[in-house]
Amino acid sequence: MLGKKTGKIKSINDMTPHKHRKVRKNWQEESKKSYDFKKIENELEIKLEQDTPPANCPYLDSPVLVQNVPSTSRANMFKNRRRKNRQELKKEIEHLKSQFKEANKKKEKYKRAQRSQIAKLDTPAKNLKELTKGLHIAPAVKRKLLYGDVLTKQLRENFKNKTKYRKVIAGKVVKKYRLMSEVGKLCSVKMIRSATTEKKNKCNKLHRFLTTKNRDRKFLERDEHSRMCPGKQDPVTYKKNKRQTT
Repeated sequence: MLGKKTGKIKSINDMTPHKHRKVRKNWQEESKKSYDFKKIENELEIKLEQDTPPANCPYLDSPVLVQNVPSTSRANMFKNRRRKNRQELKKEIEHLKSQFKEANKKKEKYKRAQRSQIAKLDTPAKNLKELTKGLHIAPAVKRKLLYGDVLTKQLRENFKNKTKYRKVIAGKVVKKYRLMSEVGKLCSVKMIRSATTEKKNKCNKLHRFLTTKNRDRKFLERDEHSRMCPGKQDPVTYKKNKRQTT
């Protein structure tokens, strides 16, 4: 009041609108801080009242014993809660295990169904049925078509087996002991020779490639064919080695 009378502190009515808003904002912040502080004090008082033992407590004279005395009701409450959570988790685990087993069974079932479906799709009878669907064809013609499809499929299967058989029989040992004629009684000598020379052909192919590469490289490194450094005095030094570049 003394500050207002002397004029050191202005009243609200004498302040400008900007100063008025600033003072109001500070007042709101201070009032909020005061409210929070009082709220914390009230919570501490309530907590102290709850934790303070009654006046007729037998352990009141020994503070050490008071600290070590457990709260039976609270301990039982936490123990029951842990037991309940454990039981719920066990039930959830069992449920997930059963779901996992069912999912595996369904997966195997779908795999078997898919394999059988794929096997059924590529059959001569089904192909013939799809091909002649909605057409009036004589049974003899259908039988001829079926015979052609079956024969083609059998030839493909035999060719695959014969290729495997050729790779199994052919080898260096047979060639070393000159038993190609004996093996030729089981399958053609031409097939055996092609199997024995398959690896050799690969090596020859690689050798031809490297030979051609080196020959082309030497050709391009010659002075009369070089474009970047046409003279012998213009080589490129790389790792202390002078080299003609193309």
